[in-house]
Amino acid sequence: SQTSMGEVFEIFDADNHSIGTEYRSIVHKKGLYHRSVNVILFNSKGDLLIQKRMANKDVCPDMWDLSVGEHLKPMETYRSAAARGLKEELSIDISEADLTQIRPYQLFKYDNDEKDIHDYEFSECWKVVYDGPFQIDNEEVSEAKFVPWDNLSSLMREQQFTPWFKDELHHIREIPESIKDTILPETAHQ
Repeated sequence: SQTSMGEVFEIFDADNHSIGTEYRSIVHKKGLYHRSVNVILFNSKGDLLIQKRMANKDVCPDMWDLSVGEHLKPMETYRSAAARGLKEELSIDISEADLTQIRPYQLFKYDNDEKDIHDYEFSECWKVVYDGPFQIDNEEVSEAKFVPWDNLSSLMREQQFTPWFKDELHHIREIPESIKDTILPETAHQ
């Protein structure tokens, strides 16, 4: 949803019920609730695809991030937004049926008073296993690469990652053993 004023987001009350729409710039300034989806993409070896955010991003520029992060368009479902994000950011065309929900929505808050940003998102996390090629959208992503699960903690000490990357990773590690086999590749078991 582009207009001359920029992207339009659907906005929500504190219970995640739709209350209308607003421009992105105003949403991030006033701390209005909106929706986003994170996608965690593994290959069948259990390597995790991470992407580096563009330097011109208003939130967490130049930091490593999850495979895909996407704001939902008005009326869009989390699952559709996840599939759309994979296509737009990485040129990965998968069926929505290939996506598995890792966790239901929760509120994520990011405040940066210095930049006057208050980013309050009801975010869900979805997962996909994919071994095909990918091509980054240079407008959206500065770099993307597969990282072996075992190398991730050392990389996180050396490089800057988004705060929600760390939150989601924490979440993945806490998935109950009973469902780990269906959610994570074998090698990701901790």
